[in-house]
Amino acid sequence: TVIRIIVYRYTGSRQLYAWLEKALPALAPRGLTFHYLFPDVDWPNRLLLAVRELENAPLMVADAGFMYVAKMSGYADAYELFTPDVGELAFLADEKAPHPFYTRGFLLAEEQNIPVLLARAQEHGNCPANLIIKGKADHIIHEGRLHAVVDSPSVPAMECIGGTGDIVTGLVTGLLCARLPTATAAPAAAPLARLPAPPFRPDPSTPVSRLTAALPAVLPRRRAEILPPGR
Repeated sequence: TVIRIIVYRYTGSRQLYAWLEKALPALAPRGLTFHYLFPDVDWPNRLLLAVRELENAPLMVADAGFMYVAKMSGYADAYELFTPDVGELAFLADEKAPHPFYTRGFLLAEEQNIPVLLARAQEHGNCPANLIIKGKADHIIHEGRLHAVVDSPSVPAMECIGGTGDIVTGLVTGLLCARLPTATAAPAAAPLARLPAPPFRPDPSTPVSRLTAALPAVLPRRRAEILPPGR
């Protein structure tokens, strides 16, 4: 079971936290991927305690707004993987910023800044040891070090389409829950998320839903390269 959680409103977020805290033992998920939840520090910490009480704790991945929550809670290292873009990495690197609006140099963050931003986020304990830093080139960080850089196939229009980074996050969660090690799952998910673009030829107006709909047609071609026999 893989659970991906996307909620925007404060009331809905609190209700979901409360439900998930009680439902976790019955769900027994292999993975939990958190996306947008209201930045309430108390509830994520309660949920983390509930996860740790499970006999088989799920791998936890944080993307988008939930990385802010994980940073603010002080338990970023409880997560197997973060999947920030460079702007989000800048927020993780700023130990004083309570919200991305107040990140120092947020608007200036570019891919050449990744080594400095990553080192600062690591220094202050604001990220786990594993990350996929998403961008024109995806930087795969494993155990705190640069493990791989994925920059192909490259279709510039993909950078303009909201939600393409979410495809990466969903794919890596699925691969982790198939029990692939993070060092294999992360560099596999990054190029897989790019596969629908070349044959589909998207433009900036293309909705991400059309790209995700194309995934089943392209993924089987790469399955043998990624998954061990029987998976």
